[in-house]
Parts: sequence; structure tokens; C-alpha cells
Amino acid sequence: MPAEPAIKSERDLEGYVSPDPDEDWRYDNLRKAAKRFKGERAIFAGVTDVFNIVKDYLRGDMGLFTDMIRNPRFIHRLMEIVLNYQISYMKNCREAGADFFFINGDYAVTNGPMISTKMAAEFLMPNLKAIVDCVHKTRTTGGPLTKGGKN
Repeated sequence: MPAEPAIKSERDLEGYVSPDPDEDWRYDNLRKAAKRFKGERAIFAGVTDVFNIVKDYLRGDMGLFTDMIRNPRFIHRLMEIVLNYQISYMKNCREAGADFFFINGDYAVTNGPMISTKMAAEFLMPNLKAIVDCVHKTRTTGGPLTKGGKN
């Protein structure tokens, strides 16, 4: 976990350079797994939800929760950057041989959700839906275990 968020203020966003999802080395292990197991075992790739990347790495808990109320436009900008990365990453994973995706995220604490239903509808669900839609759009026919059958 980072000691402090990467983006401490909206000003920091001006100089922020997002990682490049098209760097070929990111997919080396996935390609190796696909080469070795495709057609025999399912090949999966993990994707972290946009809300969690912004919360855990870019803005931090307090920054995110405060800005969701005080500066929602800023949070939407951050989430758009992360979503664009994740969509490109997922498309590249599909091309590298991924059959399915594991989408992870943490939305609750011991006593309940981290954010209200209203905030979830604005900040969480649209990005999660976009990730799920990407999975469906890039879906291939013929699952890894069915050898040409339908998934």
C-alpha cells in the first residue's frame, strides 16, 4: 500500500502521467499461460475496480470521500483516467489470451458500505458497469474447455 496518495490535489493531476496499458511486457505471463494451457484450462486476468484504484492509490480514502462531496468533478476526472486504462488493459488481456476476468474491489467495512447508495450510483456503478460491458464486448466464442463450443 502506498504511504501517501499519488494525487494530493487537483493541481497534481496536471502533471500526472498514467501508466501505459499497451506496454507489451505487462502481458508476458498471460501469454505464457495461454500458450501452455489454452484449450485445456481457463485463462483469467484480474482487474481492479476503478473506485478502489482511486481510493487506494491515487487519492487515498480521506481525499476520495471528501472530494466526492466537495469536488465531484475532480473525482470523475480521476476515475475516467483509471477507467480508460482498465478498458485498454482488458482488451489487451483478451488479445493475449484471457478467457475471463476476475474483477476485484472493496466497497464495505465491518459495519456496512463505505459510501451511500446515492454516492455508489454516481461514483461506483457506472465504472463497474463499463468494465463489465467491456468484458461482454470482447467476449470470444468457443470457451477454453469446450474447444469450439459456446460459452
